[in-house]
Amino acid sequence: MSDVDRMLFNYEKHEWKEDDIKERIKDFHWCQCIELAPGIVTNGWGPPSEELQKLFDSIGYSGKDVLDIGTLNGMWSFEACKRGARFVQAIDLPAERNIPNLAASFRFCRSVLRANVHYTERSIYTFKDNGYDVVLCFDLLHHIRHPLLALEIIHDSLAPAGNLLLECATTPGDESTCNFYHSVPYMNDPSNRWVPTALCLLEWVAHVGLRVVDHWPGPEGSMRHNILAVKRGAQ
Repeated sequence: MSDVDRMLFNYEKHEWKEDDIKERIKDFHWCQCIELAPGIVTNGWGPPSEELQKLFDSIGYSGKDVLDIGTLNGMWSFEACKRGARFVQAIDLPAERNIPNLAASFRFCRSVLRANVHYTERSIYTFKDNGYDVVLCFDLLHHIRHPLLALEIIHDSLAPAGNLLLECATTPGDESTCNFYHSVPYMNDPSNRWVPTALCLLEWVAHVGLRVVDHWPGPEGSMRHNILAVKRGAQ
């Protein structure tokens, strides 16, 4: 257990003051901008794009069971909780992220926000739970070695009529192709692995048994694509 983990061990019942929050924020590396109190926002890479926010806003969360895969600091999990989700399960694998104190940053935010969100350090490949109404998978699929296997597991984790909200890096092209990157990084990010065209990504989703309800590109120049899908067989 790291020093920061020890520091957070009893945080679940801690009564946070603004000065305490501002001081503790400095202990972590932030990937996401999370408002922990009025005027206090973590120093992440930046707010989500309008296109990604549109994807998250495209469905309701009240009373639903939500799975957030590759949660990072937990921004989308906490937002689903705020919007009335019945149960939120967040998973990530900090050991493969190379981001210091990632799990501890999640627990810190959960404590400050009093969010009823479950967190597990777990690989998507070993995830066996099912019955989720919503699965969130943002900025993850292009970083992993087996994206189709991950999509199959996501399909199996969904309840009938459950929704997948997917954001993934893409490569230009009108054909259904996919590039693999190892020695030469894609978009200056050495953690990118399989990067499909938008058409290939759509076909991946259909191939595993999901029906695409809507999709659109990310911001101009971002090389991202957003997909809203539903488990096939649902009306």
